[in-house]
Amino acid sequence: MREMRKITMLDDEEVFDIIRKGNITEISMRTSIPIPTLKNYLYKRVNIADMPVSKRLKFNVYDEELNCAN
Repeated sequence: MREMRKITMLDDEEVFDIIRKGNITEISMRTSIPIPTLKNYLYKRVNIADMPVSKRLKFNVYDEELNCAN
């Protein structure tokens, strides 16, 4: 039987904090999420809870890379 792997995703507040505290241009470059899309989340024009899983996973990778660099 194959072992199942689990993925833990950042919650809404953690994603919002990354966008709010980080350099939006760098976040965009590293996640491939366009700056206007990030600004929509930052200024709450779009609810982070509605963010597609594919985008949220990019934040996980970004956060892991950021934490490994520190």
